[in-house]
Amino acid sequence: MVCSRVVVGLLLFSLLQVEALSGPAKAFKQTRKKWSHINFDDLRQKIAKETGDFVHLRGERTFAVPIEIDVILVGFAGDGAYKYEMDGVRLEDLLTQNYPTRRPVDRESGKPLSSEFDIIYNVFHSRADSVLKIEEAVKAAMVPAGKYRPDMSDKVWGFDGQETALFNVEATKVEAVFDELVYSAFMESSSNVANDWQTNMAIVLVNPSKRRMNPNPPQVDDRLKATEFDTKNWDSGVFDVEALNLEDGNYMYQYKYNGAGASQTWLARKSYIVIDVSAGPCKFGPEMTPSGAVSPVTLPRIQAILFEAATTLTLNHPQEMDSNRMETIKESRDAIFRGKIAGTLVSAIHHLILPDMWVKNVQDTRRLLVPFMLIRNHLDSNSLEAGDPHHVNISRIHEQLFGLMGSRSNAVVLHSHHSLHEHKPLAIALHKAMYSKSEAVVITVDTEHGKPGLHAKVNTYLDGNALVEEFEQAADVLTSGWVGSVKEDDQIIWGEGSEDEFNGKQTKKKKSLGTRIIPVYMLSLKSAPFDLVLDNGGLVVGDDRAVIALQTLSSFSGTDTGQVDTGHIAQGERVSFNTLDIERHVVAGLATSLMGIPPPYESYSAYKKDHVVMDWLWATGHTPFGPYSNTSTLSSMTFAVARRNMFLAQVETLLVRLKRTLRLLDDFVGEYLSPPFNELNIKHGNFGVSGETWIDQLYKSVPGERPPPLPKDVTDQAKRIIGNIEEKLINLASAFYDGDTNQVERMTATLRTLDVALYKHVYAHISSAREKLRCCAVAHKLPETTSRTTILLVGLMFLAICVWIALGVCWIREDNEPLLAVTNRMF
Repeated sequence: MVCSRVVVGLLLFSLLQVEALSGPAKAFKQTRKKWSHINFDDLRQKIAKETGDFVHLRGERTFAVPIEIDVILVGFAGDGAYKYEMDGVRLEDLLTQNYPTRRPVDRESGKPLSSEFDIIYNVFHSRADSVLKIEEAVKAAMVPAGKYRPDMSDKVWGFDGQETALFNVEATKVEAVFDELVYSAFMESSSNVANDWQTNMAIVLVNPSKRRMNPNPPQVDDRLKATEFDTKNWDSGVFDVEALNLEDGNYMYQYKYNGAGASQTWLARKSYIVIDVSAGPCKFGPEMTPSGAVSPVTLPRIQAILFEAATTLTLNHPQEMDSNRMETIKESRDAIFRGKIAGTLVSAIHHLILPDMWVKNVQDTRRLLVPFMLIRNHLDSNSLEAGDPHHVNISRIHEQLFGLMGSRSNAVVLHSHHSLHEHKPLAIALHKAMYSKSEAVVITVDTEHGKPGLHAKVNTYLDGNALVEEFEQAADVLTSGWVGSVKEDDQIIWGEGSEDEFNGKQTKKKKSLGTRIIPVYMLSLKSAPFDLVLDNGGLVVGDDRAVIALQTLSSFSGTDTGQVDTGHIAQGERVSFNTLDIERHVVAGLATSLMGIPPPYESYSAYKKDHVVMDWLWATGHTPFGPYSNTSTLSSMTFAVARRNMFLAQVETLLVRLKRTLRLLDDFVGEYLSPPFNELNIKHGNFGVSGETWIDQLYKSVPGERPPPLPKDVTDQAKRIIGNIEEKLINLASAFYDGDTNQVERMTATLRTLDVALYKHVYAHISSAREKLRCCAVAHKLPETTSRTTILLVGLMFLAICVWIALGVCWIREDNEPLLAVTNRMF
């Protein structure tokens, strides 16, 4: 919610500034009637420019990847609730101007990736009969769920403390109608609908009429029964509050997906998201740290916006209700509503369609081994046995692995069960990772847990990261050789690397296609603390080394065995985990471990202590993550995110190396080529401003010019390689956009070869040029003596020899013996 609110503020500020300067907007006119996939050739010029900037310009370099996101408006053409009309063209322009790109972040390093998504928005209205089909399906799926009385903090007009009939709508029962809606939108303009399901992401924004869906229509007079509320009448100054209330129906409904959650939004099994502005208002989230909690004002409501605009006019300008004033109020109201809707769409894109990468070691794994080990301290149940009521379906996990990795990969899942007391190092590791924490809880209404106010609550947690570390260090047969078994030569390089690596002299970190091993440990504990969960509030933790899932046979507040309090409250009721059904948590852990997929309600934030910001609005739907879901399989959208993460990881390795090579050129230009060539009128730091590269500017044929430090044939060869790389990067962006897996792999392999060739070529000649251009050198040699000292030493040695000979002669000479005879005797 922090991200959403900040984006909403920015969107509203820019939109109101633009519309205030441009005056009254033109009347509503919808030009785009159906979905149409934009051909990449229409984007080639823009992508080519951004790719050229990546290759030639200095500073921060990002590789542009186009992606198309469709926003389908249902019931916003005057055929839905309140007969409200929303300008799809303006909404598309608002999104394009204020959120044109998305650059995911690697959570482990905290740095943004080198790839940046250029978002192409396609906002269009659905067919006229779509809203009626959805209303019919939703009405048929409504199940009474008692009464709901919002507390006084829920300041939503029409629900201020009133007891309201509540209905639950099972989303899986209406999902087929939404499938048909999205399918028909694709089918109108595309023949390859099956591929569109995989490559195109859609957000369905729905505005059904609660009056037409009301399961218990109220008794009203004939005038109200015959007349539907029309926003146009309201905009003309006819403020019929009674008709406005009747349109809302005095009831509320919320969506559950497979029996879990209570939301206005949900993630479908296919690749789309549903946002219903007529549902709710809903209120759910954590009770201890309300960051990201969903409140009744999280999603905009048309009824509240209509009433607030009318109230502002009647209170502040009761005498100025002319047509110009009403038109201004209408434009301002619609601008505010579009801004809030745009903020919601951006949050959905940020969390579900283009999320951050939670694990950076994402590989194109061709062979995967998953040892699934159940470790328990009891004999009450065995979730790996086929007859167990909470049996873990290994075959279904196997299917999800194939969906994550692709059809060309081979995955093997082996399972076994063990007793915890037979593996003491693991029992010690489990004990070391457990801790208790006192937390503040805000209670707003009288409950069995206390009266309204601030209360202290002690919870027991397992430190997930510490548990993985302890398992990796434990000297046990179940962990030795399994945890952290991704060898050095299997890991993807994300760092700068050394010169030897880029020259091919060191091959230890070269990516191999060996078997990757991701062990899964399922800890089944009896007599554990009743509130025991992992420190992330869930039952699973996973990274690129291992996945650890927690199953407890305890209970809280007299509930059934296996129920653990999640610390969440939905519509005033506490939410619990059934820890016995551990399969979906294992699937979630494997998705994070293998493909770096984060939970849909989490995103990276550099300003948080743990670098995670929550938005629980996206926690409901076809996802195995979180306390508001109840499915063991992944959606098509999640599989698409997995494939993109795999591509991003491969491209990231390539781009890091390519940026390092280009940085060598930048550094050489800045250090040697700029000052000596001032006579060419090239100002320092202005390379590339005129559209030319530094090579073009420095190596023109100028008569009388001094020979450049690099030969022209060397620079021509570098230009050819750089031009080839630029062309291949454009083709890579095209393959990304079309979802062509094989083409992405071919382009990546080709670019890797070109990058190595460019580095060797540039490094060799730049090193030679540096040697020639340096002014002086420092060398270390043995100390040298002067010639004067040498002559003195030789003279002393000669004198010593002479003295020795003279003394010897005097010592052995006999009386009157000739000197020649003495010399002959001595030698």
